[in-house]
Amino acid sequence: MGETHDGLPTIGMNPDHPNCYFLLGYGGNGTVYSVILSQIIRDLITKGGHEDSALYVKERHFSKSIVH
Repeated sequence: MGETHDGLPTIGMNPDHPNCYFLLGYGGNGTVYSVILSQIIRDLITKGGHEDSALYVKERHFSKSIVH
């Protein structure tokens, strides 16, 4: 099962894929995070922001390697 180094889900954009958001919710809570974070992404796109987005939008380095 993959996970981030801090165990938290992440949303963000990858410069190699403009106009695309990535939602990375790993582990046992991935389904719950996917629902919550998809609502935040919706508001980022349609309203230009969300009050909780700072909790999940992080500077992450997306690699092309496989997550173990």
